[in-house]
Amino acid sequence: MRNSILALPLLALASCAPKAECSDLSALGAHLESGRCVVDGDLELGGDEWRALPENLLVRGRLEIKGTRIRKLPRGLVVEKDLSLFKTSIGELPPDLVVNGYFDNYLGFGSPSLKRPPTVVIKGRCPGCPLHRAAAPEPEKREGGKPEMSNELFAKVRALKGVVFGAVERCDVGKLEALGASGELTLFIEHESPRLMGSLFSHCRAADFCRLVPTMAAAGLDPWEDKPSSDSLLITAIRGKSTTQALCLIDHGPVPGASATADLARGFAREQAELAGEHAVLRRLEGDRPDDELPPVDLVRYDAAGALKARLAKLSAPERNRLLLMAVAYRSQRALRLLLRNGADPRFGGRTERFVGPPLVLAARRGNVEAAKVLSKAGARPDAGAALRATFEASISIDLQLDLVRVLLAAGVTRTDRAAALELFKARYGVESVEAAREHDRHFGGTFYTEVFRLLDRR
Repeated sequence: MRNSILALPLLALASCAPKAECSDLSALGAHLESGRCVVDGDLELGGDEWRALPENLLVRGRLEIKGTRIRKLPRGLVVEKDLSLFKTSIGELPPDLVVNGYFDNYLGFGSPSLKRPPTVVIKGRCPGCPLHRAAAPEPEKREGGKPEMSNELFAKVRALKGVVFGAVERCDVGKLEALGASGELTLFIEHESPRLMGSLFSHCRAADFCRLVPTMAAAGLDPWEDKPSSDSLLITAIRGKSTTQALCLIDHGPVPGASATADLARGFAREQAELAGEHAVLRRLEGDRPDDELPPVDLVRYDAAGALKARLAKLSAPERNRLLLMAVAYRSQRALRLLLRNGADPRFGGRTERFVGPPLVLAARRGNVEAAKVLSKAGARPDAGAALRATFEASISIDLQLDLVRVLLAAGVTRTDRAAALELFKARYGVESVEAAREHDRHFGGTFYTEVFRLLDRR
């Protein structure tokens, strides 16, 4: 989905610094989630009246800004797909920006040249945005109680700055390891407190990144780059399904005492690993115990189907049914198929401490399209109508909603269920007719509204 806005009231008076809250984006579907302002799908901003974005914004799609009066992007901004700036007034990217796709900046007449701090993480291509390094400050009293640097030390740290950042940009493993062995990397980190891990994550292959994590940790750098203002690097790796890098970060971080929020970050990482179906990461976060020491519940959570198979004979029918709900919720597809082949009820209407059946309805609520396909073929077709309604009550992306609609309609639903789902769709997105659906698609781009309306409005 592309959310687009061309004119909104000014966020602040012209004489004040512009500031935005998450509620200012509520018309575009923004909502607060774990302390962040989240917009599901794409976000397109245009028009002279839009002046600021809320801090700690997470866009679960593309972010495109065209010719607005926005001069600064917010701190803590994470874009899960691409970031595109077109003829804007933005002159510098925030130092903790994370873009999991490509970045593009098209300059218009009067647009400032763009400064990109070395700590910015851009995983895709980035044409026309060379790394900007600000001039080093004159020696002065350091923040956080650090002593003043002598002229000699200041010159050495300034010289190291270009060497370190250059090695990071090239992902020069040998050079960075040599700097670590000589103590120069520790010296630089002590006096500059740089955020290098995100840049290494962006520039390095998985194997090289994992080789460098212990070197950076030994030099005093927090591998997770955990901070209260935005997600840690571990969360970025989990959401991007960069499993190898995530496992390396768990093994070598965070540095003890480096962050007061490390325990919170670890807990949040477990939640994100569950949602993303990153079973190996979840298992490592929770201690990585041998299979024979794990209860069946954890075998399902980690999708350890081989070990689970050896325990099935000792499990009662109700236990298998409850494990089936967990397999759906945790995206444990191998465990799901194993349980269905061994007597679990695909229409189980009970519940566990956290999840409520039937399994097909739970799959719709969690946006688990693959589980919906498997369950539909395994005998859960009678629950397809309830699952179809749940699709438009769940907080999932429009791409998942459309995929679920297709799967559930193929499973077979009644005309009454289809009509009920259509009413939920109309109420959620403000689309009352197929003409309105087409207008939404023209305005936002794409075909989501028209396609869903067409699928649900069959007479």
